Amino acid sequence: MPKLDLVATYRIVVSASALSGQAIIRAKFRGGKDADVDLDFNRGKCIVRVHGFGFDNEVVSLLKTTPPLVNGGDYPGALDTLVEDLRTTAESVLHVWKYIIARDEAIHEGALGTESLMWREADATEAWRRIPGAIRGAAAIGQIPSLSGVTAQHLQEAVDDGIAPLVGMAYLHRAKSEPDPKYRWVDATVAAELCIKEILISARGEAEVLLNNLPSPPLGKLYGEVLEAYLGEKSPYLNTIARGVEMRNKLVHRPQTVVITASTAQDYVIAVEKAIFHAWELLHRGKAYLAPNDFRRPVVVDL
Repeated sequence: MPKLDLVATYRIVVSASALSGQAIIRAKFRGGKDADVDLDFNRGKCIVRVHGFGFDNEVVSLLKTTPPLVNGGDYPGALDTLVEDLRTTAESVLHVWKYIIARDEAIHEGALGTESLMWREADATEAWRRIPGAIRGAAAIGQIPSLSGVTAQHLQEAVDDGIAPLVGMAYLHRAKSEPDPKYRWVDATVAAELCIKEILISARGEAEVLLNNLPSPPLGKLYGEVLEAYLGEKSPYLNTIARGVEMRNKLVHRPQTVVITASTAQDYVIAVEKAIFHAWELLHRGKAYLAPNDFRRPVVVDL
């Protein structure tokens, strides 16, 4: 089994500039193999070094024959796993620092940006070679409405009507701005639950004691049978909401088994927002400013 040396270099992107210090931490790479993780806050770098790890011939062949850049959908699975294992090793150390030692919220999820991924045969004197990369990313194009004409009229009407944001909308907007797809999904589901409860309680005040004090019905039922019984119509986004709850439960209980792309998370956040506004519009019929629309809903495409 060929043995390789690996070096992965990541930049640490944080909003605060107070990080300082440097240490080399021993961590696990794959199958119990040790790796050295050089966490260098002074330079804003995290470097993972693995020495003499045994790979099967397929991986070595792919490293040698795969073009330097490959479209994400064509990227070999064995290399994808290798790249992910390197990142996971780096994150395992950074997360212990973030959540346990420093308790530093300025280090957000996804703070590691890849600078280089290198390999060579173990104990060789040959030059380092780059691990082939996948061309991936997300492109988003959105539109912010102009405060003029109809939108200005809608703003005035909403203010005159005394309409205030639903409490759960803070979670919705956090989901819209969160860069990590998994956290976006969880926050969007929390928003869906809080908002539909507030809408249903506004429709039927007597429901408050049930919704706030007894075990909550499944979210699918709240947007389905309950919404229909209270406001005359099921949500057209009912199936998406129900599937979203299933995915949220997996994220909460088995997060390591779930992979969510940026575009999938964006589609879900869009559906949740539309479901909220559809239900809200049922509560205040005829209010055009509550109609689901496409403002601030960019299309995200995984590249």
